[in-house]
Amino acid sequence: MKSIYAALLGLVATTSMFASADLKPVEEKSTAGEVAIQASEIRSVRDFKIGKYAYKVVYMDSRLNGDISTTTMLIVGEGGVGGEAGFEAAFQITPTENAEIIGMRSLRIVRGKLVFTLIGGDMKDVRKVYKYDPKTKTLKELGGK
Repeated sequence: MKSIYAALLGLVATTSMFASADLKPVEEKSTAGEVAIQASEIRSVRDFKIGKYAYKVVYMDSRLNGDISTTTMLIVGEGGVGGEAGFEAAFQITPTENAEIIGMRSLRIVRGKLVFTLIGGDMKDVRKVYKYDPKTKTLKELGGK
């Protein structure tokens, strides 16, 4: 009996040990470094589904925005977005070409519609309501305010 306990104790001690190693930083000029640079520009990512369509909202700095605005991209795909799924359509929500809208404050899903609260060029809130139309692959603006 003692030998069974000793064997079990040895098995537990052996299986609970794990290897430990410090991670070294990626090289800036490597592929991993390029990915790290892109990732450092992301402020937030939100994934959600409405019906059979998957959505991803990425709020980030990019070369699409200047010093006083941020980029908001909405990416849509049937069943999934990203990786092997790719995407069906992508939309630049902010900034708008004339800097009328410079950033995103929040996003809510209300009865299958996307309700964005955006930041206007005058720093006041602007509400935009959209619904994705898969037939035309467009983001239909349904109203706001």
